[in-house]
Amino acid sequence: MKDEDRIWVEIVARFGVPAVCGFPGTGLILGIAEDSLVVLERAGHIESLGSPTSGCQRFFSTAYLLALRTDQAWLDKAFLIIRRRHAKNHGLGRAGRSRP
Repeated sequence: MKDEDRIWVEIVARFGVPAVCGFPGTGLILGIAEDSLVVLERAGHIESLGSPTSGCQRFFSTAYLLALRTDQAWLDKAFLIIRRRHAKNHGLGRAGRSRP
């Protein structure tokens, strides 16, 4: 576990769940890697708070995240989006095989 993850877990243990989370906390709550969260946000599958401009840090409502982590349909679509992006970035076809 990274140091920043340990710090986040310690804060939650001492003070309870914060009202908002950045990408590290969001990744811990949803069990999704931070780079995959960027993919989900760009695809419009997860919404950050406010209207952050390009290059700004994103924050997410913890209540929203806790609801998403129990939504089977949302999780299924999230991993489909992530798998498709991974396949596209690595030149894989639908079956996960390299394209000729």
